[in-house]
Amino acid sequence: MSKTVGEVKLAVGELVVSLKNGIKRELAYNKELATDRAMLAHLIEQRDGGAVIPEGNPHGTWDNWIGEIEKQIKAGESSLARIEVDKCEVVAFEYYIANATDPTPTP
Repeated sequence: MSKTVGEVKLAVGELVVSLKNGIKRELAYNKELATDRAMLAHLIEQRDGGAVIPEGNPHGTWDNWIGEIEKQIKAGESSLARIEVDKCEVVAFEYYIANATDPTPTP
């Protein structure tokens, strides 16, 4: 079933709102990523300095703990990369909404 330009604009407009809401989380992701990177540096320093891992630590070893933080960093970086794509999509969708017109029927 074919959609009119107006119907598509309405649907895309709703998508733009959703994307913009997701983009608002960028600051939180950046803060979390900075915290994770600082934690990673601290853990590596502790491990390399021969510190004893705290008793009862659920990770068991420095390397397991470091690996977990590295996963968190990778997830944060992926989220930020997705936000950059979302920003591009918002620009493209807003351009479409502003400029798309129904095709003129041919006689």
